[in-house]
Amino acid sequence: DALAEVPDANVQLHQGQPQRNQYYDVAVTIPTSGGTRAPVLRSPQRKSFAEIEGELARFSRQGADGSLPAEAETGAVITLHRRAGLLLSTVPLEHPQCLALAVHRVQPTPVVIQGPAGPIVAIRPVCMLSLGWDPRAMGVADAAALLGRVREGLKHPERLWLEV
Repeated sequence: DALAEVPDANVQLHQGQPQRNQYYDVAVTIPTSGGTRAPVLRSPQRKSFAEIEGELARFSRQGADGSLPAEAETGAVITLHRRAGLLLSTVPLEHPQCLALAVHRVQPTPVVIQGPAGPIVAIRPVCMLSLGWDPRAMGVADAAALLGRVREGLKHPERLWLEV
């Protein structure tokens, strides 16, 4: 969704030049006995949540038993990293990709919210996001717009159900 809404962020570098993609293939990191692998969800925007969940479960099984084929890890526009044990980290870029997003652990955090009589401090679950991007392919404004769209999608996941 975010890549479709920020098309200038949906790029890869080819021979040092950014090329906009017409697809939204997303790599998702999974732990395996041989280290972390990143198989690619092809055209996730065309799949239901159940289909995506099934594909991720298949990738996890293949990663666990060593049958995940190398070609399953090519062609992604962005890699999603799950960093459940970390509060914040940087993310590596995998050429020709120009984007990598890390979703960190959810941590109870004091935040300022609007109370009935004005701003108050409350404890809320907060999840940090880290976005790595290649500045040769896109500017800060496009990266920030993409991250903002991802953040809004996480804050209001019901919109994804309604927009399908």
